[in-house]
Amino acid sequence: ETIKKKVSLPFNLIHGVSLSFLETKLFSNSQSGDSEKSEINAPDKEEVLDQIMDYIRIKPDEEQDQDLTPSQITSMVEATFIKACLQLSTGYVDVLKFFIVSVQMSYKSGITAIELLKLLDSCQTSTANRPLMEDEMLLRRIWIEVVYTILGGKGSDLVGELANPDDADDISKYRQLGMHILTTKRLKPELELSSFDVQEYCKNQASSSKFSPNNPVEMMFATYAARLAFLTLTVLDEEKNCDDPNAKRILGGPPRPPIPGAF
Repeated sequence: ETIKKKVSLPFNLIHGVSLSFLETKLFSNSQSGDSEKSEINAPDKEEVLDQIMDYIRIKPDEEQDQDLTPSQITSMVEATFIKACLQLSTGYVDVLKFFIVSVQMSYKSGITAIELLKLLDSCQTSTANRPLMEDEMLLRRIWIEVVYTILGGKGSDLVGELANPDDADDISKYRQLGMHILTTKRLKPELELSSFDVQEYCKNQASSSKFSPNNPVEMMFATYAARLAFLTLTVLDEEKNCDDPNAKRILGGPPRPPIPGAF
């Protein structure tokens, strides 16, 4: 089944990219012993955006109708995840927004979270130019689940269909974190990531959600899951503003389309 979206592909994926940041920063406890990898720096943010726009190219309105297949959507999720990971240390969020929008396309097309994960497992493209490590695959699953949770306002089908119950626990606690942020944000719209204490939340939920506050990798996963949850809500707000014909652009807010000559 295909869906109509206002983007035009093809996917000219960039080869030779490694998950240098994840290897040297996120998973610093890895015993790889590969000193050469530790010297690789994440690419410049403008370069990353240029690479992404090579295969997510927005055209003028009269050319925007395009059928996206599940395979194409999967390629977008696969590639934007890698690019977003490379920018984790910079605080640069535009690439992470590309990932959120890619997962949103999957959600809107009726692809469930577990189906998307299966499609990613069989995806022929490899933006990292190597198989993902176990922790990297877990991080991608967490991110997908958090975005689906925010988009649907409830948990997806992922946990019920996982074969490994330990994996289900690993995923469900991050989904619960996303749900907590979603419900709290509804009650307190002024809540921002900067005022949300992830570590305190994890300590309070340690017994029920199996968080380990003393586990630095798990706390880092939780921190990025919280950032993703807040950013997904921001993307939805920006999308609503752009789609509302009566909306006015506010200083510092998202640009109002169309922007002639932007692409």
